[in-house]
Amino acid sequence: MPLATSPKAKSHRLIYELLHFLPPLLRENTLFWYIRGDTLNFVVANQALVAEYNYKQSLIKGLLGELLKHTPDESLAAITKIKAFYGSKILKARDEMKGELEAISLAELATGAFDNPLIDPKNAALLEEIRAIIKEAHARR
Repeated sequence: MPLATSPKAKSHRLIYELLHFLPPLLRENTLFWYIRGDTLNFVVANQALVAEYNYKQSLIKGLLGELLKHTPDESLAAITKIKAFYGSKILKARDEMKGELEAISLAELATGAFDNPLIDPKNAALLEEIRAIIKEAHARR
């Protein structure tokens, strides 16, 4: 069965459509979602949004019901509860990774060995300046 027509892919597509119809504040701060049993769980980036999700449960259920009218899906039809929680451990891990990624610097691989096909003297001189900068950076390595 191709991935695009698999039941799981269909469910994922419907949930992404559901997220598209949510208010921007909820949509932009949803880290990820998953289904466990009859519950659709949303992991959000802010503790205050947990209360917002709880407040908008009837809206989310209504939107999901409308989506299911147009595109029936057995696994999503079984959803009776919607829960949201704050992903504090996930955010801490993401922030730690961000610091590690900023510490990594990539070495410049260019050496400045390229032809200058430009005829216009102004542009040719600019390209030569770029070549000099690249050679200088390569020499510092």
